[in-house]
Amino acid sequence: MNTGQASPERLESPLVWIDLEMTGLDTAKDMVIEAAVLVTDGQLERVIEAGNSVHVDRRFLVKDMPKLERYLHYRIVDVSTVKELCRRWYPAALTPPLKKGRHRALEDIRESIEELKFYRSTFA
Repeated sequence: MNTGQASPERLESPLVWIDLEMTGLDTAKDMVIEAAVLVTDGQLERVIEAGNSVHVDRRFLVKDMPKLERYLHYRIVDVSTVKELCRRWYPAALTPPLKKGRHRALEDIRESIEELKFYRSTFA
């Protein structure tokens, strides 16, 4: 039965953050030019160093890194979806951290982690 409470094990499960920079968004003709990976614990603290168009990134992983992609969970945490829901449901409270917008893979992941921490502290 779902009690609405997350299990302690689920709360502490690691999250794998992946960001790819590509020459475009067409998986048939474009290619990955930069990749970054970070792993955080359940408290969104970095565990090891290894955001935001995660679904396009996943398609490039399927094409270019299928072994890695098969290792990942099928659920994807998309911070831009959280942002959009907060924008719709809590517009007065929405002042997320500013992003630098340099579009570098590792920096994108770090900024996404900080943004998700903001949403957790603001709306949890």
